[in-house]
Amino acid sequence: IEAEVSYLQHNVDMSRAFSMKNQDLDDEDEGRLPDTPDARSVDVGAVVADGLGRVETKATFANGFMDLPWQRGALTSYLGAGVGIAEVDVDYRPGGVEVVNHSSTVLAYQVMVGADYAVGDHFDWTLSARYRGMSNHNMESNVLPAAFQVEGDGLITEFGLRRRF
Repeated sequence: IEAEVSYLQHNVDMSRAFSMKNQDLDDEDEGRLPDTPDARSVDVGAVVADGLGRVETKATFANGFMDLPWQRGALTSYLGAGVGIAEVDVDYRPGGVEVVNHSSTVLAYQVMVGADYAVGDHFDWTLSARYRGMSNHNMESNVLPAAFQVEGDGLITEFGLRRRF
């Protein structure tokens, strides 16, 4: 059993295929969007192309692990699962326009598989993979009559040296 606290940050470097209600907005004039500062005659696609933004996730999990029965010498494999909560903070400002600035807390879960290789009495080399999923979170746009849905599922791989006490 373990308690886990994690922090992930992803940068948004670009955006493309900007649409609303199945209508392509890439060629629409940005000045038609509400609340855009210094309305210019620029296509929406050109404004969102730089896609500047970030997504931060802070999560807390309670995890349980089980060693698998097929141990080979110093090699031990295991399975695990965990449940927790994640706070997801999205800040999306393409072209300097704050489209989304929202934070929400959602249910999160993960499943893990891995192997440890004992090195002496106190250290293990460890290799593991975990699939992490989160409930979808919905957020409203600050400038568009639109809602965004963010999915936070992903695969995380880890390699390291662990000290046993």
